Amino acid sequence: MSKFIVALGAIEIITGINDVVRITETATTYSATLPAGTYYLRGDGTSSDFCAILGTWLSNASFGGNSYTVSMTTNGTTVSWDTDPANVSAKVYVARTSGAATFKILWNDAATTFDSDSIGFVTEKGAADANPEISTLSPYACWVANDYHKDIEPHTKWVINASELASGDTSVVRRSDKIQSISLVFQWIDARRVWMRSRSSDTAATVERFIDVNNDGRPIEIHEQSLLSSSVTTLSALSSSTLVGTAWRLGDGGGDALDAKRTELGVDLYDMTLTLSGAV
Repeated sequence: MSKFIVALGAIEIITGINDVVRITETATTYSATLPAGTYYLRGDGTSSDFCAILGTWLSNASFGGNSYTVSMTTNGTTVSWDTDPANVSAKVYVARTSGAATFKILWNDAATTFDSDSIGFVTEKGAADANPEISTLSPYACWVANDYHKDIEPHTKWVINASELASGDTSVVRRSDKIQSISLVFQWIDARRVWMRSRSSDTAATVERFIDVNNDGRPIEIHEQSLLSSSVTTLSALSSSTLVGTAWRLGDGGGDALDAKRTELGVDLYDMTLTLSGAV
């Protein structure tokens, strides 16, 4: 079965920098302080899943007796990713799972240092209530391809420095250890999943935005995933079995992390190659 690609950029929580989320329960406002570490927006409940971390620490910090679950969702129960370029690529769902206190997460509070745009939250509830919160835009911590990938091509190389000596000989110095690179090759990527200018209302759904955020060298996970049974746009949950590799980085040293070419004049579809590299 053909597979879609889901790329997850690391969410790096740093103590004192981006580790605080403010929340109101009934009439009390408090801070949930997230543990430092590197996480991914997987929604699989594992120790590196940012959803699990956020849910646990909102619950731990609760003054009103609530506990919370954070999941990836499209309808509140089904974990899924959306390949339709007209839709947000994924949603994050924050639900009260026990307790009776009304709640509101203060994503835009001045004391909230966590970047909520990374998981798709750009607005807050109007008032504290019992209803869940659902993100409204694509998380920029991930990118979901809207088409099957044609190929994943691995290749190995070394970075070397070569210079010609006055004698005519060549001096070659190896400047790095072995590097493993992969090229993800796609055929029909919609412009709305490629360029921010084509998706101005939801730029985080684009690979261009994903590269903007993740070109600082942070690790990236690549997952291959199939469509949900009987679905034409949604993917099933990510898991260890869907993981192609961890600790990839964007680019291969040549500045060609993204190579997109229009398939035909006047058609907003692109042939695209996304190159990632990582030490072996």
